[in-house]
Amino acid sequence: MNIHTSLSDNFVKALSYYRTVAGKKNREIASAIGVPETTFSSWSKGTHLPNMEKLQKLADYLNAPISQFFSFSIPKEDQALQELIAVASELPDEDKNLLRIVALKIKK
Repeated sequence: MNIHTSLSDNFVKALSYYRTVAGKKNREIASAIGVPETTFSSWSKGTHLPNMEKLQKLADYLNAPISQFFSFSIPKEDQALQELIAVASELPDEDKNLLRIVALKIKK
């Protein structure tokens, strides 16, 4: 197994999970940590990874342990969320946004 692929996979899973838990959009996070939305998008896809300074800002903003971005695991109590994230990660961006809107309406 390629170490970079494993690291990218863990990073993408952690980012997707903590972004979902925080209920934040890509542009909100990118703006908050001071990166262009295109850069954040490449991180979300695992095409590129942030440097340690940006990773720390990202972890702080999402209230996530930085270690999760290297070795991700979803807490057992979030199994349903794990299934939802797996499905959502396969959707096109516009469907992800729709899913988020529906979830937020249900929450209210």
